[in-house]
Amino acid sequence: GEESGSSSGAATPISPASVGSSSMSPGVDYGEAEIANMRGHAAFKEKQYAKAIQAFTEAIELCDEEEDPTSDGSDIGNAMATHPRRHVYYANRSLCYVELEVYGSALTDATRAVEIKANFKKGWYRRGISHLALGRVKEAAEDFQRLCELAPRDADARDTLKRCKKMLQEEALEELVASNRRKFPSETIDTQGMVVDG
Repeated sequence: GEESGSSSGAATPISPASVGSSSMSPGVDYGEAEIANMRGHAAFKEKQYAKAIQAFTEAIELCDEEEDPTSDGSDIGNAMATHPRRHVYYANRSLCYVELEVYGSALTDATRAVEIKANFKKGWYRRGISHLALGRVKEAAEDFQRLCELAPRDADARDTLKRCKKMLQEEALEELVASNRRKFPSETIDTQGMVVDG
């Protein structure tokens, strides 16, 4: 399931839920979205990431239809809040983008996943990895800090947070050294070429 084991799940999409499982809202058929999710999961296992992205996108789009088939899409916030697995589909698509090194899209989807479900550990991990890949170390450290709060025993999350903190310390030291190397304005002015009026 999506909440068991290590939160990192860096190389595996979240497994499809049993259609009609007890975690789903009673009386609502989430089957079509789950079927698309299963296709995405299978494509991911075969390293067919573009095909997996299409399937996870279909699952996300089906959430809207399953929430309200008459909706024109303008109430997407409501659908995002009520579909019990929408965050999973975004996280799965985010992982595909990570594998393809399309980190901006991976970050967008991981952010959507944690906006939908704030305590979603895999969403925080994938968002942190995306920030890190984009060189946004401070933001990555914040994401891994949040993940460590949610999963204090996750060794991978703790190690990655430590690595981020070390990188931030190294950046701060480099900035300090660079600022000490800067020349004062008086050192950069060419006084030899100046003409003094007399």
